[in-house]
Amino acid sequence: MSYYHSKQIVHRDLKSSNILVTDNGDNVKIIDFGLSDRDYYAMFKQPAGTKRYAAPEQMDANTVVDCRADIYAFGKTLELYLPKYALKKYHNIIKKCTQQDRTKRYNNAGEIRQEIEDNNRKKNRRRLAIILALLMIIL
Repeated sequence: MSYYHSKQIVHRDLKSSNILVTDNGDNVKIIDFGLSDRDYYAMFKQPAGTKRYAAPEQMDANTVVDCRADIYAFGKTLELYLPKYALKKYHNIIKKCTQQDRTKRYNNAGEIRQEIEDNNRKKNRRRLAIILALLMIIL
């Protein structure tokens, strides 16, 4: 998302069937840009996108859709397809992605990535602190 958003492109139909993961799991490919549009240009004025994933503003012909619509769809995709144990881990991220008010969502995909990395660093610091505490007790 970061790449095509950097080109001011909004996918407008991001959903699980348009996200492919390579066999080795190392690469993600986003396909079907048939409804995509230029950010702040809005060539397509009519509502578009798959209803289950579409951000509320996509259903309003008077609203210019920006990258936050794809962020909403990304959150919906996580919400619908992550296993239950992962839903708990990413609950706050999903909640922010899927805010009805787009001004309360992440502004770009980089912010989502940063939050995931920050959460992982915090968890690793906690694990390290526990290990150090256990070592001090043992020694």
